[in-house]
Amino acid sequence: AAPAVPLLAVRASAPSWVEVQDGGGQLLLSRHLTAGETVALEGGTPLRIVVGNAQVTQLQFRGRTIDLAPNTRDNVARLQLD
Repeated sequence: AAPAVPLLAVRASAPSWVEVQDGGGQLLLSRHLTAGETVALEGGTPLRIVVGNAQVTQLQFRGRTIDLAPNTRDNVARLQLD
């Protein structure tokens, strides 16, 4: 069987900082990611996400790549995913 797709996968191609909070307000992730690091997360939606160094960070939500550009200002992305 194919491995299950995580709710959210975060990958950094260079040093980045990511904070993810689930729908219940629980902090799922709040730390620096190193270049090449990928983190898979599960939690209740909606997910509230803040990404520092957004230009080098990729998000996949339910297997779909998320474009951070519309939610990015000064290289910091802030978004909510349902």
